Amino acid sequence: MSGRGRWVVATAVAVTTLCVAGCTASDPLDGLGGDGLAARCADESLPRLEDAVLQGCNGGEGQGQFAVSLDTGGYDLLVLCEDAEKVSIVTDADGPIPVMVRTDCPEGADPVRVHVADLEAPVDTIVKVAQQGEGESAWFLVPE
Repeated sequence: MSGRGRWVVATAVAVTTLCVAGCTASDPLDGLGGDGLAARCADESLPRLEDAVLQGCNGGEGQGQFAVSLDTGGYDLLVLCEDAEKVSIVTDADGPIPVMVRTDCPEGADPVRVHVADLEAPVDTIVKVAQQGEGESAWFLVPE
């Protein structure tokens, strides 16, 4: 970790989840951003998404670096914020999937979803997730 941020991170193996009609990956996160996100991150009461490859919380501006194994397919970043400005995800420029995606923090309590990458083969890579601006962010790297 670099910067002043406080990080809470969970990693998991990517698992395919069967979703019934009307279900989206962001449904469990609806309404959990905005006021109170810092408290939910501190007491670890945010849901653990079963299919998340990587998820975490950050308090304050800064970045964390994480080794991940990604399977074939598409990946999105789900972001919740409380008073933060932007969240970005970056992979090693010399690695197997050079990616740089930045999103403005969502206004309100629902997450924003941004596409990160489409992989034609599994890869092991380093992922950096950074927050700009003070406040709190929670992010989830999930299969599409």
